[in-house]
Amino acid sequence: MTTTNLHVGYFAHNGTEIYYETMGEGHPLVLIHGVDIDCRMWDSSFAALSHTFKVIRFDLRGFGKTKMTADPFSFFDDLNALLQHLGIEQTYVCGLSFGGYLALEFTLAHPEKVEKLVLCASALLGHPLSPQRELAKSEFIKIVQSGDVERGIEENVQQWLYGPGQTGERIAPEVSDLFRAMSAHAFSLPDAHNMPRFIDPPVIERLGEISAETLVLTGGLDYIDFAQIAQKLTSELQQATHIELPNTAHLFPMEVPKQFTKLLSDFLK
Repeated sequence: MTTTNLHVGYFAHNGTEIYYETMGEGHPLVLIHGVDIDCRMWDSSFAALSHTFKVIRFDLRGFGKTKMTADPFSFFDDLNALLQHLGIEQTYVCGLSFGGYLALEFTLAHPEKVEKLVLCASALLGHPLSPQRELAKSEFIKIVQSGDVERGIEENVQQWLYGPGQTGERIAPEVSDLFRAMSAHAFSLPDAHNMPRFIDPPVIERLGEISAETLVLTGGLDYIDFAQIAQKLTSELQQATHIELPNTAHLFPMEVPKQFTKLLSDFLK
């Protein structure tokens, strides 16, 4: 990754120091990572996107280099404070998995600040889990409770990077290495007992309020839950288009960064 126009910093807000990076001079674009990983997940597309956009990526509170605190907080307030710190009044927002859910929350909390949305395998709190996902979640919890970190990392790799029932043959070694490093770091962090304040009423009841033009992306090898969520988002958001990326699982921005970058750039331009 080149470092042209790269700025790395910490921003003090509500009891913590939020780690962030910016690169590029174009229209602002915020990238939000998912759970148990960090902003490094965007490594393969961060520099490429900076040729067109002013790209902002950051570590959510309790992940990566941003520490959890005992202070009451919400993720959408953290992001709003970061944008204020950077002097950004309007932006494009892209989130993966739980980061997609947070993008939706932020859009409901600050609709005037979000021009377009990109939701990658977005989570949707309150949406029922499929039997397959229930079983996988239960298996992961058992492994975590056993204290077997190495097995927990490999279970994360299987569920999210390879995809359910898939092998790692299609995954580039450097992508697997980065995901394992992020997962290992997540396991090394203290248990987060402080839960965020989520927007109320919840997102799942308010999708029809969101008017920002939205691109919904899913991976064809991912859990069926995310295709079902994508269908709900596409039908209830005011302006939404769904594209499935075949032969990819949950972390397709890492798997196929060139394809992802082109889809995102074409939509935002």
